[in-house]
Amino acid sequence: MNGELGSISTLIDSVAPVYGSPDSDNDGVANDQDLFPQDPTQTGVAQQVELTFTLNNSNTYNQSVMNFVSGDYTLSVSSESSVNGTPGTVAIQTAYGLGSKAGSGTGNWKISETEKINFELKNSLGALVNFQDIKFTMGGWPTVAGDQAILNVNGIDYISLLVPSGVTDGSSGTNGDWSTEQASSFSLVPSSIGSEIRISSINLTVEE
Repeated sequence: MNGELGSISTLIDSVAPVYGSPDSDNDGVANDQDLFPQDPTQTGVAQQVELTFTLNNSNTYNQSVMNFVSGDYTLSVSSESSVNGTPGTVAIQTAYGLGSKAGSGTGNWKISETEKINFELKNSLGALVNFQDIKFTMGGWPTVAGDQAILNVNGIDYISLLVPSGVTDGSSGTNGDWSTEQASSFSLVPSSIGSEIRISSINLTVEE
């Protein structure tokens, strides 16, 4: 008999239900994680959204600040001398994207080692918003591999190997990957004489 009871006990244990937090609104998020457990249209759980800011959709010149919109977010872009901080101007062109004239780099719109480009992200209410996973696509310059730029985020200088006419992301950093850095602003400046760049788009990831 004891042997039979042991077998029954084992069987009962094997089919015992596993209890967890229910999903009352059937939205795929358990009630203990869902800030709106009775509303299937929202969960309150942060979602990562990648924003794309196009910087080559018009020919606009000599602006102290330019604003670019993606969804409910605005990316503000300005430039200054990387030597003494004197404000410069920015421009966009359909053929090449974002350019700058600042410092001694005032002969053309190519961004040179004397020019620092500043980026800042805000939401529709005008409040600063943190982002991560900064990516930028080059537009025309550099033309060959090997050029580098300094991307500064959270006070850290990352040295980036630029991808000609391609996407440059955190994996291109020679001294570290900036992908997980969270901030509401960053800057970019070519790192050596002759490293001229243009930028056709910027991608940032935010949490909503």
